[in-house]
Amino acid sequence: MVVKLANLHPRMEHNTLVSWLKNEGDPVRKGEPLYLVETRKGVFEVCSEVDGTVERLLVPALARVAADQEIAVIRPSG
Repeated sequence: MVVKLANLHPRMEHNTLVSWLKNEGDPVRKGEPLYLVETRKGVFEVCSEVDGTVERLLVPALARVAADQEIAVIRPSG
């Protein structure tokens, strides 16, 4: 499953991926915080949408990221 940067505001064009809360190879559960994103309104936790394993992080921490840009790959459980 490809993870895209969460679109937290309809007019959002770019935000900063502040940090990853999981590393490649880490297990992650649906609803568990995956990364922090900074918007004009503040810093927000974004949670995983699936249970699985973080297979690849496509964007480094502190990168400026476009809305809906692919940022990670999670291999779903099962």
